Order: sequence, then structure tokens, then C-alpha cells
Amino acid sequence: MSKDIRIRPDGFVVREGWWHRKSVKWSAVMAIHARRIDRVTYDEIFLIFELSDGKSISVGELDKGFAMFREALADAFADMEANWHSLAEAYAGTPVQVWQA
Repeated sequence: MSKDIRIRPDGFVVREGWWHRKSVKWSAVMAIHARRIDRVTYDEIFLIFELSDGKSISVGELDKGFAMFREALADAFADMEANWHSLAEAYAGTPVQVWQA
């Protein structure tokens, strides 16, 4: 199921369907990993966010709002690995850490 990503000044919200919704503050992100998943007919890059509460949340490049989210991510984590997309491509199936608090 595709997710819907919305940007907020202090973070982002990920929505799956009508009822499932997760709000994340930029300050709650402890690490970010990039991972390429082989979907047989296509590949998709995901970003996995490790949060301060011990949970994680992932968003994919095919999720609604990802292009705007990518821009907000660069602003929120200026020292994040700039070539994270290429790193995920190079290490298919293996999460690659691209930022850590």
C-alpha cells in the first residue's frame, strides 16, 4: 500500500490508508538508512528512520509526496550523505546508514 507523506515545520507525517498515521519530529530521528528493494519488475529505494522511542518508520520513493519530502529532508539534515540514493543502489538489499545523530 502506498503511503502519503506530509511535511510539517518540525517534521513529517506518514499516512497509510484512512486510519494509520504516524507523526515524526525531525528532532526524534536518531539515524537514517537507505535501502534498495527488488520488487521483481522494478526496484524501489526506501529511507528507514530510527526514532528516539526505539521504533522505526520507512518511506519509499514511490510514496505520494516523496519529492517534496526529499527536499525537506535535505534542509532538516544538511549533513546527511548527499549521494544516499546511489549508495542504496550500490548495496542492493542491505540498509546503508546515511545519517546519524
